[in-house]
Amino acid sequence: MTASALDHCLRTSLTEDVQQAGHLRLFSDSCYGQNKNSTMVGMLSSLRSTIFKDVKMECFFPVRGHSFLPVDRVFGRIEQDIRKQDTILLPDKYTNILKKHGSVYVYGKDWESFDHKAAAKALIQSTRSYKISEARVQEIDGKGLGVRTTFSGPTYQHTLLKRGNNWGQYKADHLPMMTTVKAVKKKDIISLLKAIGAPANVEAFYNHALAVTSDVHRVEE
Repeated sequence: MTASALDHCLRTSLTEDVQQAGHLRLFSDSCYGQNKNSTMVGMLSSLRSTIFKDVKMECFFPVRGHSFLPVDRVFGRIEQDIRKQDTILLPDKYTNILKKHGSVYVYGKDWESFDHKAAAKALIQSTRSYKISEARVQEIDGKGLGVRTTFSGPTYQHTLLKRGNNWGQYKADHLPMMTTVKAVKKKDIISLLKAIGAPANVEAFYNHALAVTSDVHRVEE
């Protein structure tokens, strides 16, 4: 889902700017589940080999506790606004708060999720010649992967693709909207809504939402 959000942002909002600049630097924390993984590398490599062929693409992972990203300040302001609310029962209230701090793209309405994990796995070698956990900088060139273990150190090139594969074969299938909330948890949520006297429209929303979808947003500063 994180790869899908970034893919949508680059394709729909930043394509022309990135192509004109000729250089894209992405900064994120080192969360393996979201940012620092082969799924993200695969998605970016596919973009690099198609719509960003002449763009130098780099991913930076700042040192934890020693670096401050501008987006963290935005998250802080959002959290302050949320704390001022006694109760938030519907996603629309979160959306209105988020809109105060940037452009909001609602999942399922403005963007969708694609299976970049499976698409990357089908092309990328399962055995790596590098430790992704040690990377401070990744250089995406559309062929292999350049890895720097220090910000100013040398770049070591590594092969990504399985023999006979190329990024033109990259295909991320559409993922259906679905909830990961288990039936027992859903029952508890509905019971809690009844206990606090939530309006009927709120209970109806969760009966529907927990059956077919989960509400997620992508926010651009």
